[in-house]
Amino acid sequence: SLRWVRPLSGIIALLDGAVVPCEIDGIASGRTTMGHRFHHSGPVEIADAGSYIETLRAAHVVVHFSERCDLIRDGAARVAAEAGLSLVADEGLVIENAGLTEWPVPLLGRFDETFLDVPPEVIQLTARVNQKYFVCEGADGKLANAFVCTANIEPRDPAVVVDGNRKVLAARLSDARFFWEQDQKTPLAVHAEKLARITFHEKLGTVADKVERVAKLARWLVESDVVTPASAGMTKARLADLAEQAARLAKADLVTEMVGEFPELQGLMGGYYAA
Repeated sequence: SLRWVRPLSGIIALLDGAVVPCEIDGIASGRTTMGHRFHHSGPVEIADAGSYIETLRAAHVVVHFSERCDLIRDGAARVAAEAGLSLVADEGLVIENAGLTEWPVPLLGRFDETFLDVPPEVIQLTARVNQKYFVCEGADGKLANAFVCTANIEPRDPAVVVDGNRKVLAARLSDARFFWEQDQKTPLAVHAEKLARITFHEKLGTVADKVERVAKLARWLVESDVVTPASAGMTKARLADLAEQAARLAKADLVTEMVGEFPELQGLMGGYYAA
């Protein structure tokens, strides 16, 4: 049987304005389709191929994927600029939202400033992965307490839509802040001890075993003058100690709550926790 990402509900097959009769999986061809589920009611009749795009536009459906991308990219940048902010570019998110909408309408909202205590990468990833939202920066180049969501309707009251999205994002950010605070209650070196529970390879031992090998290698690189101090104030012995310490901490964030939730942040979170 035929399988589609979304169930096939209709087929338009036209040649010179006439319907080409055919059938796929029990569905007969015709000249009708449906418009936007909220902005248009009833079937939409397509006269010919030349009028297809504009007929659907009148029914609040933007046919071309590239046009939807432009509407999202430009619209998100515009609403951010109107608030005195700059949009953090994310082409992957533009593409994803374009695939989820028929009539994209970017809207800007605000979240509680207290969440800015969490690292900006965490906020951006939370907004991006969980909610498909863009984030914004202020004039100082720092992350602002603002997000841009992409509605699939032209809302009568945009504030209602924004508020609903704000509440959902707040819940996600609360989770992220909880992970951030919980992880910091344990020193990174103590987190590293948990690596002994994770198998790296059945013939090579645990991740802790791997860390031990890397730590010895890091020290050897300095002691063998493969890596040398970059400043006069750094001694060879001190650099060797630092290299070994860094290696012992490098994998520690793999067992933190934050990286457990957002694997994309491994390494980055270790840097924050080490600091």
